[in-house]
Amino acid sequence: MLKKRKFQTKMIDKIRQHWLEDASFFTLFLILLFFIFILPIVIEHVKGSSLIINFGLILLYLSGIFSCHLKPLRNTLTVVFVVILCLKINRLFLNDNTFFITELILSILNIITLIYLNIKLLFRNSEYNLYRIIGAINVYFLVAVYSTLFLTLLSQFINPVLEGKVHLDSSDKDFGIYIYYSLVSITTVGYGDIYATNIIVKQLSIFLSTFGILYPAIVIAQLISKKEKNETLKES
Repeated sequence: MLKKRKFQTKMIDKIRQHWLEDASFFTLFLILLFFIFILPIVIEHVKGSSLIINFGLILLYLSGIFSCHLKPLRNTLTVVFVVILCLKINRLFLNDNTFFITELILSILNIITLIYLNIKLLFRNSEYNLYRIIGAINVYFLVAVYSTLFLTLLSQFINPVLEGKVHLDSSDKDFGIYIYYSLVSITTVGYGDIYATNIIVKQLSIFLSTFGILYPAIVIAQLISKKEKNETLKES
């Protein structure tokens, strides 16, 4: 029994160590690639896709817990994760949507924290490598996930939250439409086939577009600055 506990502790420490290293950026990148580019297709063609969506979100929340080196914050994230997990089980298996809004609010706060943790890991020292570039892309994708959850939350109060060539039913199945709209806004493409119906959604769209323009410029400048500092230190 003691050996089993030691083995479990060792495995948890290894997982936590991985999420504190640059290689974790690539792991999160793979999760986000599936979440953003493959999952919407799965939603369209596979029944029971709600379970897959929520499983993907759970993976994201877990990555936040493991990538946090501050114990008080990690403990808080763990408690929030357990609450979200219980609410998801209650909603998905017991068909009780009473606490769906609470679940969404906690999920949004979790994603915001994950964005903060990734930015902190991205600029934690003066290193510059491929993993850091991937980490910068992850933040870009995480903002799109945040927007998707926020649109889902707004849909509980505003109906419809989006209009155009789209059909929404205020459920997890709307995920694909929301992620599409978020990425179109954040990349400032703006096809116009789907558009905001409310001032809050319009302001969210403006935020995404502004972020999409400013974030790459700021991050690239910071990463190049770190690279130049590294090269200067090596030469000296």
